[in-house]
Amino acid sequence: MLRSLWSGLSGLRGHQVYLDNVGHNVANVNTLGYKKSVANFQDLLYETRRGGSSPSSPLGGINPMQVGHGSIIGSIDACLTQGDVQDTGMATNAAIEGAGYFALRSGSRQIYTRAGNFVFDADRNVVQSGTGYFLQGYAMTEDPANPGHFITSAALSDVHIPLGQKIPGQTTTTVGFRCNLDSRVGSYLPAGFRTQDVTSKATFNAGGIPTEYTVSFAEGRTVDNFLSMEARDASGAVVGTLTLSFGGVNDAGQPVMTISGTTPPTGIFAAPATVAYDATTGRIVVNNTTVGSEGTWEFNTKSVADFQVMSLPVTVSAGPPPVTQERKFLAEFDDVAADGSRTIRLWGADAAGTAFGAAEVTVTMNPDGSFAAHGTPDTGWSLTDSSGAAIVGSLGAPTFFASADGRSLVLKQNGTETVGVSIAQRLNNGHSAPELIYDSLGNAHTLRTSWEKVDNNSWRWRAWLENDDGSVSDITVTDADGKPATGILSFDSAGRVKGDVSPTLKISFGAVGAQEGEVTLDFLGKSFGGERMNGVTQFGSAFTTRAQYQDGRAMGVLTGFAYQPDGTVMGTYDNGSNLPLYRVPLALFKNPEGLERLGENILGVSLNSGEPVLTMAQEGGAGKIRGSSVEGSNVDIVEEFVNLIRGQRGYQANARIVTTSDQVLEETINLKR
Repeated sequence: MLRSLWSGLSGLRGHQVYLDNVGHNVANVNTLGYKKSVANFQDLLYETRRGGSSPSSPLGGINPMQVGHGSIIGSIDACLTQGDVQDTGMATNAAIEGAGYFALRSGSRQIYTRAGNFVFDADRNVVQSGTGYFLQGYAMTEDPANPGHFITSAALSDVHIPLGQKIPGQTTTTVGFRCNLDSRVGSYLPAGFRTQDVTSKATFNAGGIPTEYTVSFAEGRTVDNFLSMEARDASGAVVGTLTLSFGGVNDAGQPVMTISGTTPPTGIFAAPATVAYDATTGRIVVNNTTVGSEGTWEFNTKSVADFQVMSLPVTVSAGPPPVTQERKFLAEFDDVAADGSRTIRLWGADAAGTAFGAAEVTVTMNPDGSFAAHGTPDTGWSLTDSSGAAIVGSLGAPTFFASADGRSLVLKQNGTETVGVSIAQRLNNGHSAPELIYDSLGNAHTLRTSWEKVDNNSWRWRAWLENDDGSVSDITVTDADGKPATGILSFDSAGRVKGDVSPTLKISFGAVGAQEGEVTLDFLGKSFGGERMNGVTQFGSAFTTRAQYQDGRAMGVLTGFAYQPDGTVMGTYDNGSNLPLYRVPLALFKNPEGLERLGENILGVSLNSGEPVLTMAQEGGAGKIRGSSVEGSNVDIVEEFVNLIRGQRGYQANARIVTTSDQVLEETINLKR
């Protein structure tokens, strides 16, 4: 028989398989997760008619002469390119964008697929549509010892979505802040002398040698110690002191101060140095002419002083008729005491300029920083001097009363006559951050934190619970020691919180039947997993005082779920919580082309695929999961039509070979006749 007949027949068989493969690809053009196959031909054995020879003089080499015996299909390979991802709107559906495979359970056997057309069965298990194979995942449960953190199971299980399931309420333990406090504003209240971290470098002549000293300031509480200065050398030893006495208030609204004492060594604050205070400019000047310019040093007290000037009528004679005179006073505040109160200090002088002391009065404060209101006009705070004696002769039994809005204090004489507004707060209550927190029963409460600037780079924070109408709740909020929930937040020159400031509040929820709670205020941004820039900052920009994180919740019911790119099945609850239910892993194989196709969009492990390695999505090259979507076929219909024509032409040509060979064979047989 002619060898061409055999070759033609082998070509017919091979192209028949080739067309079978093209037909299979076209048939699965809309099959979810289908990966097209590519049929590859191989030539058959060759008959060697003459072997090759090497070149030898006088002839060159001769190539081997061989006749082939046709072709066969050598392999049918899977093409694993990404198929088009199609949105379906069905929460149960999922598509893989990457190289991984979903793991399914069929009885006790684990199988794999790219087709993510999952649906619910009657028990709310997630199964593959049309087959009922169970989607596999790692169950996630909340750690009872660490609320808010979840434990991932070690073994695979069927993904089960228990819609309608309840979760209990969870007590808030942390409130995180992302806000900015505007560094450009002044103190919330006149804060007196801001002596915290206020130092200056000065060069004085000591024994004829210019030497640098550190000068610091301290606030006094008596007339003869209104402000003090202290100089220290490089070793930190005190080498000079200076005290300034209060002598009244001038027309420019500056305190009149006189130098009341100096301490050697010579050249620091003593002769031959001269020390002067200019009440008009508020500058202290130290000058030592023996060292020229290096011996002159100036300090502006305005940089540390924050007072409010009051012009008040003072009764100087009871009469009749009574005689009053207008006098100027300086008013300042001490910072909040442990019980939440503040101390007002009034500095005044008589007509002769003789200071009568620092009159002090203690005022109570509301949690929001406003002054406490009084119900009757005949009660208030008695104004006393530093020794505790009432200043009746000077101001006529004055008392302070909170204004209606709590933003100022009104000074009255004898409890009835309004003299004037003494102290007004400089910021409104808008610079506060509300945040819903939860007790152990899931009851919601509004925790409000306010901010008031008390010094350069220093702010006082307060925390309290408020009712729906904005009033202060009866539920008490205290610090860890049972004192009012307040404190100082300091910032460095870069606008970031200094130190590890994370105060803990105690909240008594007994009135609503819940356990007592402890809430940590995160000013540093730790709850956001970041640096101090993520917490509270102080920059020259508008206020953004708000809280953005809390870890508590009310009781909730599971109403839905969604796949996350990392494979987490996130449950959605009607209390606004989103909690993880499962982590869906993806299987990777050393040779995914070697997987065995089992039909029904299912793949199985073969001897040449390697064992599956289960990894989380977005790890190890597995790809990510896209919810509410499915992956379509990667079949290119245009390409397959081209292959169809190529296969058809190949089949026809081989059929012609068979026909021609048969005719030649017939003619050969006829020659014998």
